[in-house]
Amino acid sequence: PHYKRFVSKDSFMRRNLRIPHRLIVHFENGKEQLMKRWEIDSDKIDVIPHGLIPVKNMLSISDARRKLDLPENKKILLFFGSIRPNKGLDVLLETMSEIVKKNPDILLVIAGALPRDMSFQPFQNLIVKLNLNEHIKTFIEFIPDEEVDLFFTASDLVVLPYKNFESQSGVLLRACSHKK
Repeated sequence: PHYKRFVSKDSFMRRNLRIPHRLIVHFENGKEQLMKRWEIDSDKIDVIPHGLIPVKNMLSISDARRKLDLPENKKILLFFGSIRPNKGLDVLLETMSEIVKKNPDILLVIAGALPRDMSFQPFQNLIVKLNLNEHIKTFIEFIPDEEVDLFFTASDLVVLPYKNFESQSGVLLRACSHKK
């Protein structure tokens, strides 16, 4: 809720989850959470997993890298999507210092937006501290739908270093669509 003085988060959620005739979640655990936490009847909840998104008019890796101004001679790792604390970017950055010692041809592309109240500065500080500047390229912004496939096409590997997660990953499914 925007105004705590009017309603608590719990009462807001409880009331609003009772409005629809049916609820759709993408995973069984989500259904269990709705049933236990919010006391929603199981017959009111459908589980429909995310599907793979077909890739249309895919560019070559070279063309995608050229459009994103990425080098063609490096192995590109992609960290994509909303940059939230649970996604483990800090863990990935610390690991990158070890990875580049063994594989100096690696470039990590970080592409996605930050939550409204979060700054990229702590990650930037870690990049500098670990001397990773030449091994990381950032696109810290919302990536429009028409550009998303460019990032997956340009990459060799998609990394998802989640610290915790209770849903299905749209990033993982997009990576699968691109055979990454």
